[in-house]
Amino acid sequence: MGSGFIVFALVILVIIDVSVAIIINKAGLPLGLGLIPVFQFILLGKVANKIILGVIVACLTAITGVISIYTVYLGINKLNATTNSNEPVQTVMVEHQVMDAQGNVVSSSVSYEPLKQSSPTNRFVDIMNSPEIKSIRRSTSFLNLIEMVFYVMLMYCVCVKFDKSILFLLGIIILPFIFLPIMALDDSSYSY
Repeated sequence: MGSGFIVFALVILVIIDVSVAIIINKAGLPLGLGLIPVFQFILLGKVANKIILGVIVACLTAITGVISIYTVYLGINKLNATTNSNEPVQTVMVEHQVMDAQGNVVSSSVSYEPLKQSSPTNRFVDIMNSPEIKSIRRSTSFLNLIEMVFYVMLMYCVCVKFDKSILFLLGIIILPFIFLPIMALDDSSYSY
């Protein structure tokens, strides 16, 4: 993953974050509070008059974020444990033979060469695919699915408050970096 992709992803996240803050501000809430990422869901719940829905989405977002960070932490610790171990380096015996023109062995020697180790990146991928960490990642995926269901319900209620259609909601779900700025910057008004 190149640095260009990371910059692109950060720009998309900032566009979404600022757009949601402007939408929250259009509903009469302070703009500054709308810039706090997880708190945004609670404010969107308030905008939609479904605050409990916003709280559920915010809690699920926070929980899955913490679990994801913990999973990477476990993987890094396992990687460090394998890297810093005092186990002897595994070697492989290599036999060298020198032959003359007739194919007779003139000299022979044996050496022990270190076994090639896989790169830290490959070891980290192997660790992240271990059964223990895979089970944690599966539970996070399940929570993300539940979070997505509640997020769609929340955004449906927000779209209703701004007189947007189901197709616009579908646009927000599929391309939020395009449809959220449209909702934030168009002349639609919040209906109480």
